[in-house]
Amino acid sequence: MHLTLLGTGTPSPSLRRRSSGALLGVAGETIVLDHGGGAFDRLVESGTDPAAVTHLLISHLHSDHTLDLARLVLQRWDQSDGGLSPLTIIGPAPLARICTALFGEGGAFELDIRVRCEHPASLAFYAARGGVPPRGPPQWTVEEVIAGARIKIGSVAVRVGAAQHMEPILECLCYCFEANGTAFVYSGDTGYSKDFIAFAKGCDVLLAMCQYLDGTPVPQLARATAASHLEVARMAAAAGTRTLVLTHLSEQFDDPLVRARAHKEMADIFSGTIVWGEDLMRLSLHGSMAEGRFR
Repeated sequence: MHLTLLGTGTPSPSLRRRSSGALLGVAGETIVLDHGGGAFDRLVESGTDPAAVTHLLISHLHSDHTLDLARLVLQRWDQSDGGLSPLTIIGPAPLARICTALFGEGGAFELDIRVRCEHPASLAFYAARGGVPPRGPPQWTVEEVIAGARIKIGSVAVRVGAAQHMEPILECLCYCFEANGTAFVYSGDTGYSKDFIAFAKGCDVLLAMCQYLDGTPVPQLARATAASHLEVARMAAAAGTRTLVLTHLSEQFDDPLVRARAHKEMADIFSGTIVWGEDLMRLSLHGSMAEGRFR
């Protein structure tokens, strides 16, 4: 498995950290995990052709995890020669309705899609790329999943779990990918959760939301929706993961002194390897990551 962090930030605007997104390459599949604002730019910066993306998995429907969904679908299609397989989009309901509202008949991008399919100038560019008119609209498939589901992406086994975030308005999911003897868990957005600990038990690598420094004044009603750095360390330790990769980081952690303090406090709780995520960081995921052998 190869993991590239596309966006390691929060909903707050940032040029250093774009909103949530990651790219997982495994067993011949190119999988995007969430696609918030700016994640598509990072995808291109990583050297990945959007046409190579086979699957998009959405953890929940907050805008900082979905804003660039439309960019991925439309630019993947628009720059192709018509030979693309449909993009498979997986996530919680009502994802199918949202995609139809964006790309279907009467949807938000209906005129954009129509002009690219019908206007002579657009068709000339399409032909120059090797396409043969008539041109059809973008093709996608949506698979709505719930916690407890098990799915397959090629030869990759994927388990779906429940995160603790913005229920019941948003169903919030986490994912575990198992292939080539490695188990990788993506937390999505979650607060401290015993259910999540059980879901992540024994994984080799955990990509986890680390929203804020413990002790930051947070409204009591919001505390359970996003884990602090100490809560993340406790969940990783309880799950027995080997390597913890931190994402969804607020600007607090960009202060080197704050980060050093936070790292020490987390290391006192979690004995494995701790990696502070940065946009475009690339990691090879394997069981020996805890021994510091990053490839």
